[in-house]
Amino acid sequence: MLIAAQGANGLASLEEALAARTDVWGEAAMAQPNGASYEFFEPLLPPPRYVNADFRCYPIVLCPPGDFPAAPAARFVRDHDPDSKPKARLISDGSGLNLRGGATAWNDAGTPVRFRVGPDAFLFGGLPDRVSEPTLAEGWMPIAEICYGHRTPVRSEGMVPLAPGAKPPPPEIYRLEAFASTASEFATNCVVFVKFDLAQGTNGVVGVEVDLPPPLRFEDGCLLEAGGRVAAVFDAGWRHERGRITARLRSDGAATLAVPCVPLASASRLDVSPAVYAEQRAGCAATWRKLVGRGMQVEAPEPLVNHAWRNALCQNFQLINHGQIRYSAATNMTASTLPRAAMPQWRC
Repeated sequence: MLIAAQGANGLASLEEALAARTDVWGEAAMAQPNGASYEFFEPLLPPPRYVNADFRCYPIVLCPPGDFPAAPAARFVRDHDPDSKPKARLISDGSGLNLRGGATAWNDAGTPVRFRVGPDAFLFGGLPDRVSEPTLAEGWMPIAEICYGHRTPVRSEGMVPLAPGAKPPPPEIYRLEAFASTASEFATNCVVFVKFDLAQGTNGVVGVEVDLPPPLRFEDGCLLEAGGRVAAVFDAGWRHERGRITARLRSDGAATLAVPCVPLASASRLDVSPAVYAEQRAGCAATWRKLVGRGMQVEAPEPLVNHAWRNALCQNFQLINHGQIRYSAATNMTASTLPRAAMPQWRC
């Protein structure tokens, strides 16, 4: 796809550009009527989206903003910090939350949850050409949306039709949105709210698999650990079937759930419904708007630049633990601090 796009524009391929003795792409950009721009380079160098983990696609960090204490921290915690606030990671292809990294560079934290779609329980994001680039609410908030196209398989009662029949309907496009609640009662456990609906299609199925040691039991919309702690909470439309929890989607409906990174105590009350999801989302958006609004406001002509600096600021606040800005989250660099300047979490 990359080579085809370059050829259609009459530009050098990636291999030709690397072998050239001049900056052929740069010169072509400067020759544009309005000069070089992000829009010119965007289709030439799409983001690689790869990380050295079993889940392959980079994770998006979801957590409430960290706080700076009134008094400076007594010391910088450079080793493992058991009291650090948990942070969730949404895999950027939509395949799950807090999936295990596998490689030694990653620290596994949080309840691992995998998402599947369709009656054949296909992994969300399993085919890269069907998944969309993640988008953020208003272009910069840590409220992520990912879409994935998956056609419901044809079921013909064991008979495979040899002659082509009617034109099949377009595939279902499943839409996932996720964010970490900024409500104070959920900050310690980092509760992530997730919503599934259909951006296209009228009949879909979504499934959730929670990768925790058995036994797990599903009671009154709550998935409970052996000790009774709450590992996940689902709205009334979900059912426990064949080892996973599933919900049916219609064109005018949605399925919502909440996943705490650290399971909630059995006495905790957390109800989930589309209305609760909307309330928590509004609160999350208001928190980040207020936080970004406290600082100096810079407005560039390009909306993308404005989105970038706002999101970088959000990322810096997500990295804070005990008033200390960390280099990263969920990797070995988490133990390092950044006392002199803020730095976006590029590895996350």
